[in-house]
Amino acid sequence: MPIEFTPDTDLFNVMAPLFGESDGFDGNGLDSEGYDRDGIDPVTGRDREGYDTNGYRPDAFDVDRDREGLDEGGYDADGYDAEGYNEEGWDRDDENRYGESRYEDDDYEDYEGRAPNFWQETPKYIFKSTTEEKQEAEVAGRYTQGKRLDRIPYFGMEIELTSDCNSGVKDIIHNQYEGLVWVKPDCSVEGFEMVTHPMTAAWAARYFPWGIVEELARAGCEVWRESNGLHIHVSRAGFNGFTHQLRWVKMFYSIQDQIAGRDGMAGREATEWGTFGGDHRKAQFDSIRDRMARTNGRRYEAKDYIPRYVALNMQNAQTIEARVFSATTNADTLRMRFELMASTVEYTRNQTIQDIRNGGWEYETYRSWLIKNEGRYPALERRVIPARTLA
Repeated sequence: MPIEFTPDTDLFNVMAPLFGESDGFDGNGLDSEGYDRDGIDPVTGRDREGYDTNGYRPDAFDVDRDREGLDEGGYDADGYDAEGYNEEGWDRDDENRYGESRYEDDDYEDYEGRAPNFWQETPKYIFKSTTEEKQEAEVAGRYTQGKRLDRIPYFGMEIELTSDCNSGVKDIIHNQYEGLVWVKPDCSVEGFEMVTHPMTAAWAARYFPWGIVEELARAGCEVWRESNGLHIHVSRAGFNGFTHQLRWVKMFYSIQDQIAGRDGMAGREATEWGTFGGDHRKAQFDSIRDRMARTNGRRYEAKDYIPRYVALNMQNAQTIEARVFSATTNADTLRMRFELMASTVEYTRNQTIQDIRNGGWEYETYRSWLIKNEGRYPALERRVIPARTLA
């Protein structure tokens, strides 16, 4: 039977099988995964990384973003453009393009006289994960975006410290730990806010220098328990969908008696900066449900009724922020609070309705899970599990 050629026929692919040869593409010019020679899926029009012909792909919230993480309006997930300014013209340090502050000078007068060049601009995030996590993600075919692995939770800490920002403090942050943390001014403290790059729990357990807060304490930094906070962010993309977010938030609120208070794991009362008040919870749960229901791809706009200064701040598009913790200059305490966040995210990851009915959100059930996973969260275990239990 003669071979019929059409303008769409790839001559090589038609002839090669006759000679026992093939370049991996079938007669339609598609490879085994359905992509053409240009790496495009003819059904969806997207390339192997999921980008369309205009260079956009949907993120975890169905917002189309380009390879730089910008939406069609040119703004990133936090609402800033490629130059770092929001729609109102302010950057992350609340300055406009002319270097003018949006606040009165009196708000910043306590920063005068500090060490020169102490403050740093927000850098491009370095997403830190272990080699094993990267290899596992590659095998599973999970995409990366800015070296951020998909479906793995990343955590970031903001640690408020009282300090005169002397040269010793500057040397520790700028020279010894460059690329791990940076500092920025914070109007709520007589000092600064030290911020970490996003990191997975596995990377933090292996590499993060928890002792940095003790070094800073020796250099003169202090913590005023009720006013210096420790804010820990967890990436929304690291949850198993919106229902996992709901389970985790419910779990976090259910063990608030063990978390809040000077003797609790948070190390301070649930003050105006991170209250556990109940009047806002329905709005927070509704905000997750709203995200779940959205299908139009519009950039998320935080609703006025979702408060920010509460135990769990739900306003951020990319993260959920726990604000209830006190800052600390003790390395083991810092790690314990980080591990509380990481462990509760994993504890709730695969919970079923039956698990919840069997006390899955109760503290003692969670503590039993920690015992079964002994060694995974060492600082947290030292705090919540009596030594005789582990013996």
